[in-house]
Amino acid sequence: MNILSIEKGLIMNVKSLIFIFLIFFLFSCTTVSVKYNKNELFAYATKLVKIGASDEALKYYKKVLKMNGLTDREKARVYNNIAVIYEKKGDLITAKKYYVKAIKLSKESEIYKNYRYFVGIGVFK
Repeated sequence: MNILSIEKGLIMNVKSLIFIFLIFFLFSCTTVSVKYNKNELFAYATKLVKIGASDEALKYYKKVLKMNGLTDREKARVYNNIAVIYEKKGDLITAKKYYVKAIKLSKESEIYKNYRYFVGIGVFK
């Protein structure tokens, strides 16, 4: 065995170790997930709506609904916001479904106001 073949073997081992390290590093990065609380997700979804990213906002509102520990009032606010998005998109059947869910959970005037406007009962000041 000459020095050249020993160097090639050593280089191959170093390359293999680097490759394994990179695979491990990349895999570990993809499995890390950041946990957000319901208020942060709700606020982020609301900001998305304000900049016109309604489809993306729907995803985040639906994530909020899947979280544990939501009060009925919180669920109602999320349902209301989802309903408003669907209404603006022209999907009135789905909008009504979410408005009804919101109304069943909360007696907030803002939710009733949105629903009454939606069904054409009246415009509020």
